[in-house]
Amino acid sequence: MNNPLLLLKKTGKGIKKKTIIILCIVLVIAAAAGGTWYVMGKMKTSGDTTLTPVTVTRGDISVVVSGSGTVEPIEQYNLVSLVSGEILSDNVTVGQTVKADDVLYTIDTSDAENNIKQSEIALQKQQLSYNQEVESYQNLTVTVPTAGVVTSLYVENGDDVSSGAKIADVVDSQTLKLKVAFNASDAGHLRLSQKAQVCLDTNGEILDGTVTQLYTGTYVTSSGAIVSDVEVTFKNPGALTNSETATVMIGGYACNSSGKISYGSEYTITTKTSGEVTGLKISEGDKVKAGSTLLTLSNPSSNVNLKSGKLSIEDAQLNLENMKNTLNDYIITSPISGTIIEKDYKGGDSLDDNKTTLAVVADMSKLIFTMSIDELDISQISLNQEVVITADALPDEEFTGYIDNIGIIGTSSNGVTTYPVEVVIENYKDLLPGMNVTADIVAEEVTDVIKVPVDAVTRGNVVLVTEEYANSLKTGDSSDAETAQTEADASEAPESSAQASAMPAVSASPDTTQAGAAPADTSPQPNQNDKKISAGDIVDRPDTPKGYKYIKVTTGLNDEDYIEITGGLTEGAQIFIITTTTDETEAATEETTGAGMMSGMSGGDMGGPPAGGGGPMG
Repeated sequence: MNNPLLLLKKTGKGIKKKTIIILCIVLVIAAAAGGTWYVMGKMKTSGDTTLTPVTVTRGDISVVVSGSGTVEPIEQYNLVSLVSGEILSDNVTVGQTVKADDVLYTIDTSDAENNIKQSEIALQKQQLSYNQEVESYQNLTVTVPTAGVVTSLYVENGDDVSSGAKIADVVDSQTLKLKVAFNASDAGHLRLSQKAQVCLDTNGEILDGTVTQLYTGTYVTSSGAIVSDVEVTFKNPGALTNSETATVMIGGYACNSSGKISYGSEYTITTKTSGEVTGLKISEGDKVKAGSTLLTLSNPSSNVNLKSGKLSIEDAQLNLENMKNTLNDYIITSPISGTIIEKDYKGGDSLDDNKTTLAVVADMSKLIFTMSIDELDISQISLNQEVVITADALPDEEFTGYIDNIGIIGTSSNGVTTYPVEVVIENYKDLLPGMNVTADIVAEEVTDVIKVPVDAVTRGNVVLVTEEYANSLKTGDSSDAETAQTEADASEAPESSAQASAMPAVSASPDTTQAGAAPADTSPQPNQNDKKISAGDIVDRPDTPKGYKYIKVTTGLNDEDYIEITGGLTEGAQIFIITTTTDETEAATEETTGAGMMSGMSGGDMGGPPAGGGGPMG
């Protein structure tokens, strides 16, 4: 709610009588309406108000995040001995450049090598014993070597059997074999896996077969022919038995005489260890598949021996591995490529078991330091971002680095959280490890842009210009307005604080603006229900000095001093910063309703310029 009191500016001759009468009439009308009024009293100001002209310029703006740290090599390792013994040789010199895995120290390994040999022998013994236990355990499961039919079964569940006991007879009747004689001259043309035709003597049926064996020996038949035997294997088409006979034709060569068909396999299954028969689920006449389980034997001692043997072998393996790892400790190599910066032991020295540091190697190709970044700034930091670095020890030099790592775990202290950021310096010149440095990170930057002082832009993104310049923006002829503005500034601009105090009083509370934040201002703002205001439009405000106007601008990046103008102003234009100096202000606020608000008011309490500014009264 606007203050209805029209505070009048005092002159050297006092307040005009006509003005006082008008003021009294206004107060009586307001009191009769029953409204609520706020009366400001006892305000004392110096009245020093200045308008400082500023020329719109072009330049760069950057937002900088700063930190500090101590530089150190990007990598540094202490070469530590984990074993005892005499140093046989060293290849270490301070300042020497070494590569990763270069041998730097060799320590006597005689005792370690003897221990390794003993461990290897112990492991071999355990392995042999364990292999026997594994084989014995595996033999508890009796399997069928090839498919066939069980023709005889010699055990039942619950029987105790010893090693070598007969279990069952199995015959493979699905696969048949035929061994026939070929003339030796013909047999020389045959080969393994060659296709063959088997002709049954009983019915002349032709079956497909394959040559599975060529015998190299020859013999003479009763008819005087020199022959060699050939074996052919074929599938049983039905109910053929081992009593049938047949002839064979292979690649156009016929056998010399018929041969007798035999089953693919006939064998007796026996046990290879002792135990109680369990899990027997087959009977005589059942078909079995190759690899299928015929039965299992139960032998508790075999299970225990197997587990014990397994543990023993694992223990021996671990012992040997530890011995070999210890042997590796007798040869000390460089973990990185770098420079020897310290040497404490040499060849011929003896080492104890105290994990002694022999030397120090560092990667001096780059330096690195860690800086702590405030939680409010960490979002502006990114990997590979450029960092400008200075050192107190080298005041005339500047270095460039880049961000190599951004920590995600912050550290809180006194209510503030910071995050570690690692910076790498590749060209570090005269910097030495241990030096303290300060780093600046350009978080945001714009170059060659229109800019004005931050204090020139008040809340709502408006700036103060001459009335001529503001009106020219409506007509689009800002060049003439700038010329007129320059001439007006030369004749009207205050030359002293005394002249400045004669200008219309305005409210100019200084803004406290941080980099990246919009300028703050407590000036009255246009009604939000008004039409949309564009860059360059005039913004009416009650604190506008006579002869000047506020215009809308659009802004971009800003630092502590300048703010980017992206619309509403051109380079070379002139704007004004209002500064009001108030030495002392004593204000008392009294709420009065109705006619009673007039009591105690006198003309002497209304002197001085209005707090919100305004034009001079006539």
